[in-house]
This record gives sequence, structure tokens and C-alpha cells, in this order.
Amino acid sequence: MDLLKSVRAKAYSVSGLDIGRLRKLPKIFAIVFRKVCADNTTAYAFKMATYDGSNQLVHPDFIRFKDNLLFCYTPYPLGTDFYENPCVAIGKDFSRLRNIKQNPLAVSKLNKPRCHCCDPCFFSADGTLYLCYLDVLNFDGKRECNFQYMTSADGSKWNMGGGILHFECSLVKNEHYLCPAVTKRGHKISFFCIHHYASQGNFDSELLLYESDGLHFEGKPKVCEVTQIPDGWYLWHINVCFYGDWSKEHSETDTSEWFGLFLLRKKSAVAEYKLFEARADMADAKWTLTREVTVPEELQADIAAIYKSSVEPDSGDVVVSYRDSNRVWKMAQIAR
Repeated sequence: MDLLKSVRAKAYSVSGLDIGRLRKLPKIFAIVFRKVCADNTTAYAFKMATYDGSNQLVHPDFIRFKDNLLFCYTPYPLGTDFYENPCVAIGKDFSRLRNIKQNPLAVSKLNKPRCHCCDPCFFSADGTLYLCYLDVLNFDGKRECNFQYMTSADGSKWNMGGGILHFECSLVKNEHYLCPAVTKRGHKISFFCIHHYASQGNFDSELLLYESDGLHFEGKPKVCEVTQIPDGWYLWHINVCFYGDWSKEHSETDTSEWFGLFLLRKKSAVAEYKLFEARADMADAKWTLTREVTVPEELQADIAAIYKSSVEPDSGDVVVSYRDSNRVWKMAQIAR
């Protein structure tokens, strides 16, 4: 697939141009990207048009809000992070999701290569829908990770909210903060994120938890214990919700237990991943990996690397994002 490699290189080479000119990919790039993405023909395929024209997407999250299902994601054409900006689709159910006109909802405040927005997630509070995301800035030998939020009354029109947390990171330690996951019960907002760093020649991470009655956090976070991580692996991406929000097996009162989809990354390799289910009680936020997510055999043949995934709340199915052997990013819906 030399053509794909060439297109990807060209996409990077133009990524310093004005964002207005790059709202959509140059036509030839989009044609090639859509062609390779059209090969996603398994019975599990989930497809969505993207604002950049590639129809390659990653990092799903879902929420049911005011009789509608909301889905957020980011385009990721052949791993080109310049287009990795939060987008939202809305519909009555999973089969009727449609993109809103406002996509992309946010772009990086610095129009430079390696500066981008990513990692969107939803939560709701007091009749308002929130979208949290990460704005990553790499410039002048420095890296900043800024968690931001937007608000909406109905999911179709969004307003900028402001900043949540700001981190200045050590490039020497390959440090960065990523993948927010937010829940709310009662007056308590729980904000999870991953702190990534290099340790003893390998990568490692810790799961942080900030808690408050609003999106303004003070003091140091709690470092959550995560058990049953296999040797040689570390936590890379997370999806968190309440088990009782989607599981028909549990009563409405059984909502104090968190459910997670935890993506693990191999410490000694760049692109090897495993996806696990995880559980934690709100009382201590101690997480336990319970089982690895099983992928149907037909889909396994198409997956080179599984990635951040999410629970679709109506069915309880898992929507996985993944990369195929041609570095094309896709999504699929599988039963738990």
C-alpha cells in the first residue's frame, strides 16, 4: 500500500496550512481514504461520514440524553492527528445517527503541526449535556495538555465552556495526560484521566481521579489502583460509565458500580493493544480488570490493533475502534 503511505506523508506535509483551507482534506486524499475505508464490509462494520472527507474515525463515546442517542468521535485519517477534532452525531437510536452541522466542534488554539484536539467524552448534569476533550499543544520544545469542555441544551448546538485542567508536561519523560472519562452521581462529578510517562526505559501510566461538585478541581488527584493488569502492559485509554445505566441485568438502584473498557498498551512495543472490561465501586475507586473483550473471528482478521472503545447504552454492545493492516481506522459493533 505505497499509495496510502504517500498520501499519509502528504497529509502531514500540508498540516501547517490555515485550518480554514484544511477543514476538508484535499480531494485526491479524500477519494483515496474513502476507497480504503469502504473495504470495511464485515457484518460488524459501523460507518460514519467525517467532516474531513476520509470517513475514518476513532475514539467513540455515547450518551442517551433527552430521548436522543448522542455519539462523539474524532476523524483520524491514516493516523493524521491534525484532523483529530471532536465531532458529534445525534439520532433516536444507533441506526439513525446523523452528524450535526457544527462539526468539528473544536480545533486546537495553535494552528501548528502536532497541535490538535482529541479524546472526547460525554456526561450530563442538571439538564445540560457536556462534552469534555483534550487540546494538545506541542511547540517550542514544550508540551501542554489542556482538558476543555463544551455545553449543549439538546446535543445539536454547542457552546464553548472553558478549561478544566491544565498540565505542562516533561518531554524528557515523554509525559502527557489523555483520555478523560467523566461521570456524575448526586452532586459529585468524577473526572478520570490517564497520566502517561516513561519509566526505566519503558512507558507506563497511572489512572488519576479528580472529584468535585463542579468542573473545577483543586488539590492533588487520587491515584486509582488498577489490579489484574498483565505483566508488561500498562493502561492507555479508558471508557467509564455506571453499570446500571445500560445493563438490563441490574436494577435502577444498582448504579454505584463503575463499568470500564480499559485499553492496555504493551510497554515494549508501540502499537500492541488489548481491550479489557473493568469494574470499580464508587466507595474506593479500586479498579479490577475482569475479562478481555472477545472479538468475533471474522472481525479479528481485519484488526491489526484494537483501540479505545465504548458501550452503546441501548444495547449494551461494545463499539470498538481499531486500525487495520493498511493503517485505516474503523469502527465495529460487537455483542458483549
